[in-house]
Amino acid sequence: MKQSQKDKVIHRLNTYGEVDNFWAIGINILRLGAIMCDLKKVGWKFVPEYGKKLGRTRENWKNFYYIITSRPTRNLFEPIIDEERGIITGFTKSKIEI
Repeated sequence: MKQSQKDKVIHRLNTYGEVDNFWAIGINILRLGAIMCDLKKVGWKFVPEYGKKLGRTRENWKNFYYIITSRPTRNLFEPIIDEERGIITGFTKSKIEI
């Protein structure tokens, strides 16, 4: 199955905790900023920074990194079932980290 560009970025973030523009260009993702904006809208949090400020090697100074600070949480709904009538009367709500 072919992965979307967004899936590749999410996999990289989950594996390494960061993604940078040169990695993205190397695998033909030219819309990294747009993908990161979409991820931010669904709850991902990042610290965007240049490699020089992060203390990377000289050849990585101009790379622009997005480093994860937190992943999104997802709301899970458990049904509340009225045993007597056998119907769902509501839902509970809890959060988990993805």
